Amino acid sequence: MEVLVAILLEIVRGERNTSILEMGKIDLCVYFRTSWKLYETQAQAKDLKVTFNLPGQFWLETDPRFLRLILNNLLSNAVEYAPAGGTIQASIQQSGKQSVISIQNSAQDVNPEDLSHFFERFWRKDKVRGNSEHMGLGLSLTQMLCQRLQIHLTVSMPKPDLVCFWLTVPLFPTA
Repeated sequence: MEVLVAILLEIVRGERNTSILEMGKIDLCVYFRTSWKLYETQAQAKDLKVTFNLPGQFWLETDPRFLRLILNNLLSNAVEYAPAGGTIQASIQQSGKQSVISIQNSAQDVNPEDLSHFFERFWRKDKVRGNSEHMGLGLSLTQMLCQRLQIHLTVSMPKPDLVCFWLTVPLFPTA
């Protein structure tokens, strides 16, 4: 219940723009690898094939707290919803004055029509399988945090059994 209240409060603060951004210069690759360590054991237990295409370093100016929540939620979802023996692929690439982060995982029982509901609060595809660990708020919070950081977040299905989240991050000058 405490986690639910904290998430809902953060969503409300974000919608009202009352959460204060604490910008800092960070290496996105270090953040990505640190976030992944939280889910690595679970991925190994599911025998997931994991591939990362990350540069050695990738510096940007952002709010580290919010970015950590975004990455943790997307990586957690990738591990949780990839079927046993499935795949997870992630990459960071620079394209002009922005970086593009992609996190994709193999998926079962997901249709293109489901994608429009992914960011809705409390939406769960199969309510029968719902449990107390998943409240259907993570992607809604992720979307709000992305908006606060001026990150464009989208989801697509490049193949019928593959879900991909795309984060387009503006690159601000770092001194």
